[in-house]
Amino acid sequence: MRLNGPGNRAVCFSAREFIRPMRSHRANPRPSRRTRALCPARHHGSEYMPPIDRKTRISPRLPRPYRAGEFPFGVAMNAYRIDGLAPEPFAPLFALDDASLHAHGMRRVVADSPTGYPCRVSLANATPGETLLLLTYEHHTDGPYRASGPIYVREAAARAMHFEDELPPMLRTRYLSLRAYDGDGWMLAARTLDGADADAALAEVMADPAVATVHAHNARTGCFLCAIARA
Repeated sequence: MRLNGPGNRAVCFSAREFIRPMRSHRANPRPSRRTRALCPARHHGSEYMPPIDRKTRISPRLPRPYRAGEFPFGVAMNAYRIDGLAPEPFAPLFALDDASLHAHGMRRVVADSPTGYPCRVSLANATPGETLLLLTYEHHTDGPYRASGPIYVREAAARAMHFEDELPPMLRTRYLSLRAYDGDGWMLAARTLDGADADAALAEVMADPAVATVHAHNARTGCFLCAIARA
């Protein structure tokens, strides 16, 4: 019984009427197992979540979710970016005659194989018959490891190519040297490997959070191939 209104009129109600609103106040009551199985997207977002074992509190139908920055099989994943060099600084050099190129330590060459002339602008191999320039490029300018090396530039390379979280195919056909540097240009790690193993090796090197950039070289001829920077 309760008192209601100005006249304190008594109003009676049963316990059932008092409890029922409390039960209906539950938001999103749990649907039956059959309903969840028939309409998984409706009751569980984008995918069906199997019931949890009450003893272990772990779903027997789902594997452990991957932690942030983790590949399947426990390989660390780090986002990276590879940028080709801008072609504009090299374009005027193709107009020079061979004597002028020689005077500046450069050579004009014609590709005679499909895999022997990797272009630093397009990040791809030149096709046989293409004209390229072979010249020295300073690829590391910071710290005591300051370095330069030979690069090829295709005359037909009109724009720089970019790769994100993917290695250029030209790296996979070579024996590589990877050199890892921190933000101050100090070398932290170096290794040589077959190009087919480059993905796993790069993941291991970049698992060190101090690594800012990794330079890839042809381990046999010393040509600078590309710089791999954290995205």
